[in-house]
Amino acid sequence: MQFPKFKLALVAFFIFFSFIKSNGQSTGWDLLRENQLLAAKVEFVNVLLQNPQDEDALCGMLFVSEVLQDQLNYKKYANQLIEATWSNENFALFKHLYLGSPDQILTNNLDPSFQLKATLAKAETQFQNRNFEKSLVTIQSVTQDFNWSVIGAFENISGSGHIEQQPLEIESFKPNRIYKNENGLEMKWVQRTQRAPNGEINFNENLAYQRHGTYYANTFLTLENEETVQLRIGRSTPMKIWLDDDLIFDKKDNLRYWSCLLYTSPSPRDRG
Repeated sequence: MQFPKFKLALVAFFIFFSFIKSNGQSTGWDLLRENQLLAAKVEFVNVLLQNPQDEDALCGMLFVSEVLQDQLNYKKYANQLIEATWSNENFALFKHLYLGSPDQILTNNLDPSFQLKATLAKAETQFQNRNFEKSLVTIQSVTQDFNWSVIGAFENISGSGHIEQQPLEIESFKPNRIYKNENGLEMKWVQRTQRAPNGEINFNENLAYQRHGTYYANTFLTLENEETVQLRIGRSTPMKIWLDDDLIFDKKDNLRYWSCLLYTSPSPRDRG
């Protein structure tokens, strides 16, 4: 396993400007500066035997494990460092290695952005255990439970689906209207009664698969008061977005990765 270089650079920066004992004795960092890697490892391990939460020694063992390409210990000490500090900085660096439960993440004072994935995972576990009401409360603590309807697939030849206008793009939502695609297949809006806790829409779960097709999804936002609206929607393919019949997003490029787009309404939206 190759460790991301940019993360290691951050770790190395933190390590070499980390804490240094002032008792006059050689520390693990002193030994590292003298290129005594194994002696430094012994020193760090001895410190951790006395205090398993010593942040300085944990960082030292991460450095030693990386140099020795000791993947098991690298993951072990990364988890130990997270649980010893629960700092946003350490969690940001090593969250991809964390093996703890979502509840462990949620019970600590991390930035809300780091708790989102754990919240969605908790909601999914509750749903799988048939605790439907608790699952709904959990997911609604971070997002609305959007009730999406989907339809497709319409023709899309070399990206034509992004250019050619379908009737449903210029009319109001009509859940019972029958549409026909280029092959004469009759289609209507399908309501997604089972929805992924993370909000992802997979058209193939409800509609016939077509590798190169155009699909549509529709939902409604309910606002109790007039307020500014911010949308965060992930995509990897061309996409258009309409809000109250206004085209607010139009990108025809493909992406090699899942990208989250951000839209903030230029003026407060009316309630309703």
